Amino acid sequence: MRLAPLQKLSITAGVVLVALGVVVGVSYYYASRRAAADLVVERANENLSAAFRVVMARQDGERAAKAYVVRPDSVSRAALYDAQSQVEEALDVLSRGTEDNPRQRGLLGLLASGAASSFETFRTTVLIRDRAGADSARRFLSSDLSVAVSDSLMKVASQMRNDELRVLAEQTRQQMLFGATAQRLILIGMVFTLLLAGLALQPMRDTVAARMTSHLARDQITDAEEVAETAQIHAAVAAAQLTAVHRVVAVLADARDAASGTRAIADSAVVTLGAAMTAVIVPDAAGGLTVLAASGDPIVGVSPALARPVAEVLQAGEAAKVETRLEREQRWGAIADLDALGARGSVLLAPMAWNGTAAGVLVIGHADDHVFSDNELSFTATLGRLGGQAVVSRLPAL
Repeated sequence: MRLAPLQKLSITAGVVLVALGVVVGVSYYYASRRAAADLVVERANENLSAAFRVVMARQDGERAAKAYVVRPDSVSRAALYDAQSQVEEALDVLSRGTEDNPRQRGLLGLLASGAASSFETFRTTVLIRDRAGADSARRFLSSDLSVAVSDSLMKVASQMRNDELRVLAEQTRQQMLFGATAQRLILIGMVFTLLLAGLALQPMRDTVAARMTSHLARDQITDAEEVAETAQIHAAVAAAQLTAVHRVVAVLADARDAASGTRAIADSAVVTLGAAMTAVIVPDAAGGLTVLAASGDPIVGVSPALARPVAEVLQAGEAAKVETRLEREQRWGAIADLDALGARGSVLLAPMAWNGTAAGVLVIGHADDHVFSDNELSFTATLGRLGGQAVVSRLPAL
């Protein structure tokens, strides 16, 4: 199928838009992955900072406890509780940041347990200083092995740091990859957009506009010529059918018997419809069927195979048609009478009626398969009405 210029332009623009949509969708995917990687990097940095805040706050708490042992004042006590608050805040941050990492959750438990134990010792030291004096508090604090505890917490924090650094390195690499891919795709999408804009603006050029206008005009002229040719063919067919009807009317007006009048109808149907044979079949006095007139070679008698469809039309008073050989054999079987006369294809049977009564049947057979048009069916019905009057008014006793 030949495409019109506007169809080509529409297809091209549609393909580019689809490609642009795919590029934008993939760019969005990589941009979202980049954003997810940014969140992971941000969380890793927060975890690193929080882990070392725990260690540093624990050390601040130790210094505050020692200072309180030397001089029990409100400043040292406040510094101790402030250090404990910092540890709790840092542990909350770590708890939120390690929800999906079982190893980090285990290390967080060790870190929280060590910090809690240390601050429990610091608070007990403050209590002993207030009730038993500096020497007792100093001995209790020294027995806690604070240096070993601090080293243990630092080791746990270092392990958490190593895991977070590994995650940070992997996510940073993905950030760079996703960012570079998104930039390339956005660049490709921009190029496609510019190409689409250039293509859409092509009709603004005088030469392109003139060429497209010429194609459109040519297509319209071609369509108009086809419509005019079809109309001419229909007009010629209608004129031929009208002429045939006039000729049949003239013959029927001068005919002395039904046989001569119906013979004119049969001949007219053969010429106008391009049929292989036509015949007018009417009931006889004995209750059977007889051929009143036929085009070409005469038909001697009506076989049971042909009598079956004729009887259907006489009984129903309506036309019957089969447009293919296969349909004809499925509906009526083989009809040797028609095959012998060259009508091996489609068959049309029209009632020849008068005052609502079918007095005969006009049989029209084609050599090949044929699709009957509305004009052909209307013309055949007209011949049937004309022939019905002739058969009823002039049919002798048979």
